[in-house]
Amino acid sequence: MDWAGNISTFSPELLGLKNAEYGDFLLGNINRDHLVDMPRRENFARMLEDIEAGVAMCRDSCEYFSVCGGGEPVNKLAENGTFISTETTYCRLTKMQATDLVLDALERVQPSLSDQDNPSIPSIETAARGA
Repeated sequence: MDWAGNISTFSPELLGLKNAEYGDFLLGNINRDHLVDMPRRENFARMLEDIEAGVAMCRDSCEYFSVCGGGEPVNKLAENGTFISTETTYCRLTKMQATDLVLDALERVQPSLSDQDNPSIPSIETAARGA
């Protein structure tokens, strides 16, 4: 909601933007509209359908889906021109690379089950002690 009571949803960054496909992304105004009526608006239904289609595409094609749940709608629209899309630069930099870095770090400090008795392989405990 903005200072004037205008309401949008899905991504707060959409509030105040305009788009040929979705108009101004506004679902109503808290000062004059009933909240229960807002999900019935045509632009809400179109945005919801397109965002869900983009999330489904991510679910079907991206190994990082469990991390992000399908991405940020505003980034898909800004970078790919549509909500019905998948990977964005934002996703690559904030979800994919971050996940890869954490998993790589865990692999370096966590021994496999067969290596637990091998003192030459650091464990999380030895890494924390600085050994």
